[in-house]
Amino acid sequence: MRLFRLKGLLDGFPAFDRIMKHFWTFKATVNVLYLLVIVHVFTCAWWIVKQLTDPDLAEFLSSRDVSPEDLPAVFVLSGYFVNTVFSTVGFGDIYGTNTTERIFCIVAMWSGTIFFAKILGEIQEMVARYNAQNNGKHFYLMELRQLLGNSNCANGLQRKVCGWSYQTYD
Repeated sequence: MRLFRLKGLLDGFPAFDRIMKHFWTFKATVNVLYLLVIVHVFTCAWWIVKQLTDPDLAEFLSSRDVSPEDLPAVFVLSGYFVNTVFSTVGFGDIYGTNTTERIFCIVAMWSGTIFFAKILGEIQEMVARYNAQNNGKHFYLMELRQLLGNSNCANGLQRKVCGWSYQTYD
């Protein structure tokens, strides 16, 4: 009940109307932020797992020209690995070398698959909403043209009314 009241209150604010009109940009931004957070969390988690379980960590880093003290390079290396797992590319140059790392890779693969399925669902929803909105606008303008034509309205006036309606239709 409170949600309906909140929606009723927000409907009166022009800023809320503008946000809802461009809802797809808001949703796309939120999804990009989710992606960045999830990749960051998995990047940090993979590096923690690697530090705790790999006895040859120094050799692992030196073979990839990364110094253990160079944290940005370590983060990029970890992010590279997580992105290859999430995108299911898996180049094979970095991989789990023990049971703990392999379990982490399995969880990362599942999480990446679920997240990208969610993203694709969101994109499909945005496209469907956009198409429905445009179809509604199209049918509205067809009915308006038919009404103006049946009313023997001048062609120039018909174009002006339809142009105005096209611009102001929500």
